[in-house]
Amino acid sequence: MVSIYSIPIDSTLGIARHYYLSKDGNFNNSVGWGSAGVERNGTVELTEKELQRVHEYADLFGQYNIHSNNCEMFAWYVKTGQSQLQQMFQLNHL
Repeated sequence: MVSIYSIPIDSTLGIARHYYLSKDGNFNNSVGWGSAGVERNGTVELTEKELQRVHEYADLFGQYNIHSNNCEMFAWYVKTGQSQLQQMFQLNHL
């Protein structure tokens, strides 16, 4: 089972973080989202549903955008099936 992890982005002096999915937090075995689209590193075991979400993500949400379609949003969607906006809306209405 994968979880969401993050690492500091060196070019931002660690202010921004890159989010990705991995079984054990190892970035060398991860899947994420960036300006080139889906980023696969090494081997990552995803459920059928998670794999389906990886494949449909670009069609549903479009190209990478640091503000509105970034790596954190990708990781959240692949893991939960919900966009972050849906999740925030639900939390605000509890």
